[in-house]
Amino acid sequence: MGVTVYCGQRRGSASTSDFSPAAMRQTVKAAFDIARFTAEDPAAGLPDVADLVSARQARRDLDLFHPWAIDAAQAAELAQACEQAAMATDSRITNSEGAGVSAQQFQFWSANSRGFRGGYATSRHFVSVAPIAGRGKDMQRDSWYSYKRDPKDLAPVQAVGRYAAERALSRLRARRVPTCEVPVLFEAPVAAGLLGSFVQAISG
Repeated sequence: MGVTVYCGQRRGSASTSDFSPAAMRQTVKAAFDIARFTAEDPAAGLPDVADLVSARQARRDLDLFHPWAIDAAQAAELAQACEQAAMATDSRITNSEGAGVSAQQFQFWSANSRGFRGGYATSRHFVSVAPIAGRGKDMQRDSWYSYKRDPKDLAPVQAVGRYAAERALSRLRARRVPTCEVPVLFEAPVAAGLLGSFVQAISG
Protein backbone atom coordinates (compact mmCIF):
# COMPACT_ATOMS: atom_id res chain seq x y z
CA MET A 1 0.00 0.00 0.00
CA GLY A 2 1.30 3.45 -0.90
CA VAL A 3 0.28 6.74 0.71
CA THR A 4 0.91 10.24 -0.64
CA VAL A 5 0.39 13.26 1.60
CA TYR A 6 0.27 16.89 0.46
CA CYS A 7 1.11 19.78 2.77
CA GLY A 8 0.20 22.64 0.50
CA GLN A 9 2.34 21.87 -2.52
CA ARG A 10 4.82 19.78 -0.61
CA ARG A 11 4.50 16.09 -1.31
CA GLY A 12 5.62 13.05 0.65
CA SER A 13 5.12 9.37 -0.12
CA ALA A 14 5.64 6.17 1.85
CA SER A 15 4.62 2.55 1.39
CA THR A 16 4.20 -0.62 3.42
CA SER A 17 3.45 -4.30 2.91
CA ASP A 18 2.20 -4.59 6.50
CA PHE A 19 -1.55 -3.93 6.60
CA SER A 20 -1.90 -3.84 10.38
CA PRO A 21 -3.50 -0.63 11.76
CA ALA A 22 -0.29 0.35 13.55
CA ALA A 23 1.82 -0.09 10.41
CA MET A 24 -0.61 1.92 8.30
CA ARG A 25 -0.64 4.75 10.84
CA GLN A 26 3.16 4.74 10.81
CA THR A 27 3.17 4.84 7.00
CA VAL A 28 0.88 7.88 6.94
CA LYS A 29 3.09 9.60 9.53
CA ALA A 30 6.20 8.82 7.48
CA ALA A 31 4.62 10.32 4.35
CA PHE A 32 3.57 13.40 6.34
CA ASP A 33 7.06 13.86 7.79
CA ILE A 34 8.59 13.65 4.31
CA ALA A 35 6.10 16.21 2.98
CA ARG A 36 6.90 18.67 5.77
CA PHE A 37 10.56 18.84 4.80
CA THR A 38 10.21 18.63 1.01
CA ALA A 39 10.53 21.69 -1.22
CA GLU A 40 7.31 23.01 -2.72
CA ASP A 41 6.45 21.82 -6.21
CA PRO A 42 4.01 24.07 -8.11
CA ALA A 43 2.83 21.05 -10.10
CA ALA A 44 2.13 18.90 -7.03
CA GLY A 45 -1.35 18.40 -5.61
CA LEU A 46 -4.62 16.59 -6.05
CA PRO A 47 -6.68 17.25 -9.19
CA ASP A 48 -9.70 19.51 -8.96
CA VAL A 49 -12.96 17.73 -8.19
CA ALA A 50 -14.27 18.69 -11.64
CA ASP A 51 -11.39 16.76 -13.22
CA LEU A 52 -12.02 13.53 -11.32
CA VAL A 53 -13.72 10.70 -13.18
CA SER A 54 -17.09 9.52 -11.96
CA ALA A 55 -17.58 6.20 -10.20
CA ARG A 56 -19.24 4.88 -13.35
CA GLN A 57 -16.29 5.93 -15.51
CA ALA A 58 -13.85 4.39 -13.02
CA ARG A 59 -15.59 1.03 -13.44
CA ARG A 60 -15.21 0.90 -17.21
CA ASP A 61 -13.81 -2.35 -18.56
CA LEU A 62 -10.60 -1.48 -20.41
CA ASP A 63 -9.97 -5.12 -21.37
CA LEU A 64 -6.82 -5.26 -19.25
CA PHE A 65 -7.49 -8.42 -17.26
CA HIS A 66 -7.00 -11.86 -18.80
CA PRO A 67 -5.98 -14.43 -16.15
CA TRP A 68 -4.05 -17.49 -17.28
CA ALA A 69 -5.06 -20.78 -15.66
CA ILE A 70 -1.67 -22.47 -15.88
CA ASP A 71 0.04 -24.49 -13.16
CA ALA A 72 3.76 -24.90 -12.45
CA ALA A 73 4.06 -28.18 -14.34
CA GLN A 74 2.43 -26.74 -17.47
CA ALA A 75 4.62 -23.64 -17.30
CA ALA A 76 7.74 -25.79 -16.99
CA GLU A 77 6.66 -27.83 -20.02
CA LEU A 78 6.23 -24.68 -22.12
CA ALA A 79 9.60 -23.31 -20.99
CA GLN A 80 11.33 -26.58 -21.90
CA ALA A 81 9.66 -26.59 -25.33
CA CYS A 82 10.84 -23.03 -25.92
CA GLU A 83 14.42 -23.88 -24.95
CA GLN A 84 14.40 -27.07 -27.04
CA ALA A 85 13.22 -25.10 -30.08
CA ALA A 86 16.14 -22.71 -29.64
CA MET A 87 18.65 -25.55 -29.29
CA ALA A 88 17.28 -27.30 -32.38
CA THR A 89 17.57 -24.23 -34.61
CA ASP A 90 21.26 -24.64 -35.44
CA SER A 91 24.15 -26.81 -34.28
CA ARG A 92 26.01 -23.63 -33.31
CA ILE A 93 23.53 -23.09 -30.47
CA THR A 94 25.55 -24.81 -27.76
CA ASN A 95 23.87 -23.86 -24.51
CA SER A 96 21.19 -21.75 -22.90
CA GLU A 97 20.86 -19.47 -19.90
CA GLY A 98 17.36 -20.83 -19.48
CA ALA A 99 13.77 -20.21 -20.49
CA GLY A 100 10.92 -18.84 -18.44
CA VAL A 101 7.15 -18.65 -18.40
CA SER A 102 5.31 -16.20 -16.17
CA ALA A 103 1.62 -15.56 -15.47
CA GLN A 104 0.95 -12.42 -13.44
CA GLN A 105 -2.18 -10.72 -12.13
CA PHE A 106 -2.45 -7.36 -10.36
CA GLN A 107 -5.17 -5.35 -8.64
CA PHE A 108 -4.74 -1.58 -8.35
CA TRP A 109 -6.96 0.65 -6.22
CA SER A 110 -6.73 4.37 -5.64
CA ALA A 111 -8.60 6.82 -3.42
CA ASN A 112 -8.10 10.42 -2.35
CA SER A 113 -9.55 12.91 0.09
CA ARG A 114 -11.56 14.65 -2.63
CA GLY A 115 -13.89 11.72 -3.08
CA PHE A 116 -12.30 9.65 -5.82
CA ARG A 117 -12.49 5.89 -5.45
CA GLY A 118 -11.52 3.59 -8.28
CA GLY A 119 -9.38 0.68 -9.35
CA TYR A 120 -8.81 -1.98 -11.93
CA ALA A 121 -7.40 -5.44 -12.44
CA THR A 122 -4.70 -6.14 -14.98
CA SER A 123 -2.62 -9.08 -16.14
CA ARG A 124 0.62 -9.70 -17.98
CA HIS A 125 2.13 -12.94 -19.17
CA PHE A 126 5.34 -13.80 -20.95
CA VAL A 127 7.56 -16.55 -22.27
CA SER A 128 11.28 -16.00 -22.83
CA VAL A 129 14.52 -17.81 -23.58
CA ALA A 130 18.22 -16.84 -23.76
CA PRO A 131 20.28 -19.21 -25.95
CA ILE A 132 24.07 -19.17 -26.30
CA ALA A 133 25.76 -19.56 -29.69
CA GLY A 134 29.35 -20.55 -30.47
CA ARG A 135 32.18 -22.14 -28.55
CA GLY A 136 35.36 -21.10 -26.78
CA LYS A 137 36.22 -17.43 -27.15
CA ASP A 138 33.58 -16.87 -29.82
CA MET A 139 30.46 -17.28 -27.72
CA GLN A 140 27.50 -14.94 -27.84
CA ARG A 141 24.12 -14.86 -26.13
CA ASP A 142 20.88 -13.14 -26.96
CA SER A 143 17.27 -13.56 -25.98
CA TRP A 144 13.72 -13.07 -27.11
CA TYR A 145 10.31 -13.09 -25.52
CA SER A 146 6.59 -12.76 -26.10
CA TYR A 147 4.79 -10.48 -23.63
CA LYS A 148 0.99 -10.04 -23.65
CA ARG A 149 -1.95 -9.27 -21.38
CA ASP A 150 -3.98 -12.13 -22.84
CA PRO A 151 -2.22 -15.52 -22.90
CA LYS A 152 -4.06 -16.40 -26.13
CA ASP A 153 -2.04 -13.66 -27.85
CA LEU A 154 1.36 -15.04 -26.85
CA ALA A 155 3.54 -16.17 -29.74
CA PRO A 156 4.08 -19.94 -30.01
CA VAL A 157 6.97 -20.99 -27.78
CA GLN A 158 8.67 -22.68 -30.74
CA ALA A 159 8.70 -19.38 -32.65
CA VAL A 160 10.11 -17.54 -29.64
CA GLY A 161 12.87 -20.13 -29.28
CA ARG A 162 13.84 -20.08 -32.95
CA TYR A 163 13.98 -16.29 -33.14
CA ALA A 164 16.05 -16.06 -29.95
CA ALA A 165 18.51 -18.54 -31.49
CA GLU A 166 18.69 -16.53 -34.71
CA ARG A 167 19.49 -13.41 -32.70
CA ALA A 168 22.29 -15.18 -30.86
CA LEU A 169 23.69 -16.58 -34.11
CA SER A 170 23.69 -13.12 -35.70
CA ARG A 171 26.16 -11.96 -33.04
CA LEU A 172 28.86 -14.47 -34.01
CA ARG A 173 31.97 -13.26 -35.83
CA ALA A 174 31.26 -9.65 -34.89
CA ARG A 175 33.71 -7.01 -36.15
CA ARG A 176 34.85 -3.78 -34.55
CA VAL A 177 33.66 -0.60 -36.22
CA PRO A 178 36.21 2.21 -36.53
CA THR A 179 35.37 5.53 -34.91
CA CYS A 180 33.11 7.46 -37.26
CA GLU A 181 29.97 9.56 -37.52
CA VAL A 182 27.10 7.63 -39.08
CA PRO A 183 23.31 7.50 -38.86
CA VAL A 184 22.17 5.01 -36.22
CA LEU A 185 19.09 2.83 -36.58
CA PHE A 186 17.94 1.34 -33.28
CA GLU A 187 16.35 -2.09 -33.39
CA ALA A 188 12.78 -2.30 -32.11
CA PRO A 189 13.45 -3.36 -28.46
CA VAL A 190 16.01 -0.59 -27.98
CA ALA A 191 13.78 2.01 -29.62
CA ALA A 192 10.87 0.98 -27.42
CA GLY A 193 13.09 1.28 -24.34
CA LEU A 194 14.09 4.82 -25.29
CA LEU A 195 10.46 5.80 -25.79
CA GLY A 196 9.53 4.19 -22.47
CA SER A 197 12.20 6.21 -20.65
CA PHE A 198 10.95 9.38 -22.33
CA VAL A 199 7.34 8.72 -21.29
CA GLN A 200 8.41 8.06 -17.69
CA ALA A 201 10.41 11.30 -17.64
CA ILE A 202 7.56 13.51 -18.88
CA SER A 203 5.14 11.78 -16.51
CA GLY A 204 7.19 12.89 -13.50
